[in-house]
Amino acid sequence: MGLKTRFLAAAVVLAFFWGFAEGTVFFIVPDVLISAAAIFSLRLAMKCSLAAASGALLAGICVYYGSLYAHADTLAILRAVPFIPEKMHIIVQGQYNAYGVPAMFVGALTGIPYKLYAFLAPPHADIATFLAVSIPARLMRFAAVGLFWAGLSHLLRRFRKWSDGNLLFFHATGWSAFYIFYWIQMTRYAAGL
Repeated sequence: MGLKTRFLAAAVVLAFFWGFAEGTVFFIVPDVLISAAAIFSLRLAMKCSLAAASGALLAGICVYYGSLYAHADTLAILRAVPFIPEKMHIIVQGQYNAYGVPAMFVGALTGIPYKLYAFLAPPHADIATFLAVSIPARLMRFAAVGLFWAGLSHLLRRFRKWSDGNLLFFHATGWSAFYIFYWIQMTRYAAGL
């Protein structure tokens, strides 16, 4: 079985676990996997989006209840996650104060980790309300990434005659550049530069 076949077979399961990991302690978004799946199939990307959102929701429940019942320990775990400066906690708290639970939609578009919204949610929403808003907030973002990459891959195949290999190289290069820039910005942001 080739690498591509193994990837396609495992992508949905991997997306679920990646969504859970990123919703708790991992610092690279499942969008990376979803966009890679979209290179091969929009349907696969949508399945991965649903799986990643499901994993993220499970993570959100864990972090939400961790905030309620083991606040200091959960905060210590979140503070150990790289590239989440303390200022982000203040921003999320301000968004909750201004917009309520729909602030999670802002986070889905700005790159503030979902785990912070889950951690700071208990004073603003019960678990049912938190999950009711989490579902569309997570799924909207993941599906949009899948749609974008599926469309881009289609155009590059059609007009540039790119192969799967070309698209995967472009994908890896693009995400690497994004994360290098993001981590530099977060490091500078945390240092107050």
